[in-house]
Amino acid sequence: MSHIITETSFIYRHRDKFVALTFWLSIVTFYWGYTQTHDLAPEMLLKLMSDWLTTSPYGPLAFVTFFALQPLVFFPTVLMGITAGCIYGAGWGLLYTVIGGNGAAWVSYFVGRFFGRGILDNPTLQQNRLGYYVQRLHENTFETIIITHLLFLPFDLVNYMAGFLQVRWKPFLFATMIGSLPGMFMFVFFGASLQGDIMGGSPELDLKTLAVSATFLLLSLAMSQYLKRREKLPANTEVQWF
Repeated sequence: MSHIITETSFIYRHRDKFVALTFWLSIVTFYWGYTQTHDLAPEMLLKLMSDWLTTSPYGPLAFVTFFALQPLVFFPTVLMGITAGCIYGAGWGLLYTVIGGNGAAWVSYFVGRFFGRGILDNPTLQQNRLGYYVQRLHENTFETIIITHLLFLPFDLVNYMAGFLQVRWKPFLFATMIGSLPGMFMFVFFGASLQGDIMGGSPELDLKTLAVSATFLLLSLAMSQYLKRREKLPANTEVQWF
């Protein structure tokens, strides 16, 4: 009986989250159901939109807006960066990716923060192994978030989890802006390296631009290894970032 009362109490206390989750899952189900029914894989959807995105004066704004909101339907973030390079080139594509990507990080962070508020207050949870990692993330948010992005862990998932675990917004903001940059450069330049009839399925590679993309891949991995080694320094030698 007490178990039932506890469950009921939990549901009652978090009823707003259950309502929001139901609405969110409905949107996700409708979106993916529609795209599957109409044979609109993510890359096909972007192909169909590419002409309008490049010719309409509102195309860049629509691209950035969709990029910022795509975590809500779990659209592939990597594909957005590559597409930006393909249709806008390295320069403008990078600008739109940085704006849209950081917007997406904020959207997923605050959605995760909404759903995580009050969930991790259970003392039993704080004492187990998960609680240890949560505490570690809170104590070393800046470098931990940077490392996860430099290692190309799923971008939206990292941001959702950061919000859900209630990490501080300030180090999260700066860590995401810095840590995601090499990946953004890499994917945008990879997209920009695809020349020729891209939409027709027979692109050619610009090897110089591809080499720039590969350079940022190596740079990102090297930076992640440096920061991982830095985390192992004695506590009294560690710099307090924020």
